Amino acid sequence: FFSTCGVSIERSDMISVGFFDEDFSGYGGEDEELGFRLFRNGVRLVWCADALMWDTDDSLTLDRVCSKYRQYGLGSGLLLFTKHPDYRKYSPFSKLEPINFKSDGIRTIITKLLMRMVLLPWVAHLVRKALSMIDHLPYNPPNLLYKYVFSASYLEGVRERNTPADWNEIKGHTYNLRSRIM
Repeated sequence: FFSTCGVSIERSDMISVGFFDEDFSGYGGEDEELGFRLFRNGVRLVWCADALMWDTDDSLTLDRVCSKYRQYGLGSGLLLFTKHPDYRKYSPFSKLEPINFKSDGIRTIITKLLMRMVLLPWVAHLVRKALSMIDHLPYNPPNLLYKYVFSASYLEGVRERNTPADWNEIKGHTYNLRSRIM
């Protein structure tokens, strides 16, 4: 995962990969896509555990984050995987994308089916409600619960979109996400 809200990049590296891709008009994917192009261009990505970052968005709630993940599943994830099919092996969300019986291997098909059996909407709703009730307390719920709810929200977006039967049907790698998300 590559998030540009707390990253430093050499100007020359940004110029060499072409900055942000403006095809991403909804939430998500634009920084991952940039990070993947930097990675493929040989830019060394280094994690700095001691770095501090402050997020001044105090309106960020669990419901708002889930809504963002739903929007990501609705369109930006599709655009990211369409532009960079080889990125699928690095993204945990690729296993939540629709099953493609022509190109997915048997292991991927089984994984995608299992993910759909585990990420049940009613269970995600209950976990989300429970997290909302305890989210403000000093107790930190297990991170796995948040991952579950965020993954279920992404999958909700995937289920809402009209996905082409074949990834290659999206012409020219442009896909109007703004009309699908707004």
